[in-house]
Amino acid sequence: MKRVRTKSSDNAGKKEPQKKSKETSKDTKSRSPSPEDKTTTGPKANGSLNGTHHEAAKFNLKIISYGRVNGPVDDPDEGEEMLKFSVRDVPNPPAKLRKNFTGLAPRLRKEIFSDKTARLRYDTMVDEMERMMTSMEAALQYDSKHQDEVDEPTATTLIISIQCEEGKHRGVSYAEELAQSTKRKDWAIAVVHRDLDASEMDGGVESDEYDEPSSPTMTRPQEITKIKKKKDKHLKKARDRRLQVEFAGSGAEDSFM
Repeated sequence: MKRVRTKSSDNAGKKEPQKKSKETSKDTKSRSPSPEDKTTTGPKANGSLNGTHHEAAKFNLKIISYGRVNGPVDDPDEGEEMLKFSVRDVPNPPAKLRKNFTGLAPRLRKEIFSDKTARLRYDTMVDEMERMMTSMEAALQYDSKHQDEVDEPTATTLIISIQCEEGKHRGVSYAEELAQSTKRKDWAIAVVHRDLDASEMDGGVESDEYDEPSSPTMTRPQEITKIKKKKDKHLKKARDRRLQVEFAGSGAEDSFM
């Protein structure tokens, strides 16, 4: 955040003699904080910053990583757009790294994106994401000027789903990097790693030994619990369907005996 110096502070620095610095420090303790003293959690936070009001984001970007073996992600709802990507053909990092780290660890992500195929896939994903974001912004601007012609709500949420095999390494890595690729204003960004357990959300399975930093885009524990429930629900449905098929098959065999 760029700091702004006021004229009063400039004049004070020129006119006050050096020996009166103690008095100046006492005054600054008693005075009320200036706009320069305020902090914010990010450029898209609500409230007042340096006397300027920042409005809430108009669009939402939600990036989801998941594993194919654990079932698909939910279809988009009304007012949402979705782009689906698969990185299952991107080369996996070495087994030792996969054992000790998830895609939240910078060390593992660096290994993945050292491959040319992985970098090309990332560039393609960024291009498609930016193109869709531009289209959504143009659609909202058009609909705001032609409200009488709008039959359905304009999509303001873009979901990016990234599939790998287990949802712990390649998909997580792409989701983390993709979240940092856009600097557009009016977009709130959230990253969800559906198939990471709570114990893996620190970036590495054996983080005490390897001491990797945590990811700034980690999901909250409450959201992880919610995602786990959805995952269990998908697995239960798949198991029930399998049992029904097996039961129907055994019934058919009995009819011939």
